[in-house]
Amino acid sequence: MIVLIDVGNTAVKVASCAEGDVQPIFRARHRERGLTAVAVELLAVAAPPTEVWLASVLSRSDTQVLRDRLQTAWACRWHHVETASAHCGVEIAYAEPDRLGVDRWLALIAAHAAYPGDKVIADLGSALTVDVLRADGKHLGGIIVPGFEAILRGLNAGTALGPVQPAQPNAPMLGVDTDSGIASGAMLALAGAVEGSVRLARERHGLSPQLLITGGDAENLAKAVASPSMLDEHLVMRGLALLSASGSAPASD
Repeated sequence: MIVLIDVGNTAVKVASCAEGDVQPIFRARHRERGLTAVAVELLAVAAPPTEVWLASVLSRSDTQVLRDRLQTAWACRWHHVETASAHCGVEIAYAEPDRLGVDRWLALIAAHAAYPGDKVIADLGSALTVDVLRADGKHLGGIIVPGFEAILRGLNAGTALGPVQPAQPNAPMLGVDTDSGIASGAMLALAGAVEGSVRLARERHGLSPQLLITGGDAENLAKAVASPSMLDEHLVMRGLALLSASGSAPASD
C-alpha cells in the first residue's frame, strides 16, 4: 500500500493509493496539538505502508518532526515531494519554484491531468489560493488571501467586536447579528476573490476557464461563489497520486 501525506498549515491529511485510486484515511489538526501527537494518532489507525509520498508546506525541520516519529514504525521508502518549474505537462509562472507552495503545485498537476481546457483552481484552507492554468499546462499565476479562520483572527485582533467564532454559513446570507454577519461577510469576501480571478482569466488573458474548488473548506466556498464550479476536495492528494504512479517526481528521500 502506498500512503500519501499532505501536511498543511493547519492539518495533516493522509490517504491510501492503489492503482491511482485515492482513499482518504486520516485527517487531524496539528496547529493546536503538535505534529508528534498527530503522528502517534496516525500510527494507531493506519497499517504500515510499502511506500510514502509526502508533501508539506511547513519548514523542513518542522516536517521532520512528523517524519521521524512515523519512521520509527514505517520502515519503507519515503519521497519528500518538492515543487518543480516544469513537470507532468505543467509549467509554473514562478521564477523560483520553491516559492510556490507544493500543495498549489500538486493541485495544478492534478487539474491539468483530469480536466481539459483552461482552469481556475481555488483552494480554501488556512489560506485561499487561486491559480490560473491554461489548457496547454502554462500556469499564469495566482493570488493568496487569508482563509476563513484567519479573517476571524484578524477581526478579533484589530477591532472592538470582541471574541467572535462564528460557524461558516451553509449559504450566503445577510447577517442578523454580529456572528452571522461576520461569517457571511468573510465567506462572501473569499468568494469575491475567486470571482475576481475568474474575471481576470477571461478579460485579461482571453481564457474560458472552468472553476475548480478544492481544500478543507471547499464545500462552503462552492456554495458562496456565483460562477458554475466543480467541487474536487482531494485535488492535492490526486496530484500526489499521479507523482507516485509516474515514479519520476522531483523528490528527496
